[in-house]
Amino acid sequence: MKPQERTRAILLSKVETSLRMVLVVLADAMTEDRETCWLKVETIAERAGLCERQTRELLNSAEERGLIRRWKGDHASRDIAIEWEALAQAEAPGSSRGGSRPAKTAAPPAKTAGGVAKTADPPAKTAGAETGKDCHPDRQ
Repeated sequence: MKPQERTRAILLSKVETSLRMVLVVLADAMTEDRETCWLKVETIAERAGLCERQTRELLNSAEERGLIRRWKGDHASRDIAIEWEALAQAEAPGSSRGGSRPAKTAAPPAKTAGGVAKTADPPAKTAGAETGKDCHPDRQ
């Protein structure tokens, strides 16, 4: 797979944005004839603009989801390979913060001929509106 094809496959994937950044860093470190790399977590984090802890968690999660493989190679770091078919079918996981955004159910307000949105209730009256007095009695 050519480098630009790798990057395109990553950018078109449906995984979370931070993982995409990590995968782009990994793909960038691969050569055309070798689809593995052996970057240190510190290097991946620095290049992706993430902290080391988040990068490590993303790599662990990606490995558990079958998106990457890691093994001890002939280097100080572990070899990493991206599983391209799994990536193409992957979905972003649910939020780790306990929920997702609710779907929008209400229709937007209808527009009038003048472009002003119609509302169900008229605007609230301001002080002095009942008597016709201005809010600033010193003004004429």
